Amino acid sequence: MDKKLEEFLKNGYSSCYLKALDTAAYFQQMMGEKLLNIVRKEVKWTTFSPIKGDSGHITYDKSKCIYAWIKGTVKGKPVMIWTGVWWNQPVRNIAFAGFWEGQKYPANFQYCSQNDRISFELYEGQPFLLVPLPDFDSLSGEIKLLLEELQRQATSKRV
Repeated sequence: MDKKLEEFLKNGYSSCYLKALDTAAYFQQMMGEKLLNIVRKEVKWTTFSPIKGDSGHITYDKSKCIYAWIKGTVKGKPVMIWTGVWWNQPVRNIAFAGFWEGQKYPANFQYCSQNDRISFELYEGQPFLLVPLPDFDSLSGEIKLLLEELQRQATSKRV
């Protein structure tokens, strides 16, 4: 084995690997808390009614994605709304938002908007509203934009 690789592995074994894991875990938790704070305190919920006592949840997975979700109702139907950040999709970071009706994705969700910054994509059968996320400072504004648009779409005649 190459000496440089051997030294790299030795350093990683002794401390670097654990520090990197701890740093990543802390970042995921804090970014999730930031998303939940936006959902709980900054979004103007107009047609979506969060369930009382459900303060929201954080999820992160291996798909370079961290998201927050909260349960509630739209038009009396149980709905779960989620939003988050997806890194390098396909070559840029994006903010996204989507929802479930009951226990499934809404089959008849059709996106139509006057806002050309927002795009609609189906990813593995899941409908998402997406917007490029150029930097961390734009996170709150872009998440609010997506969630307000998602509420508008969820209450339209198309759903």
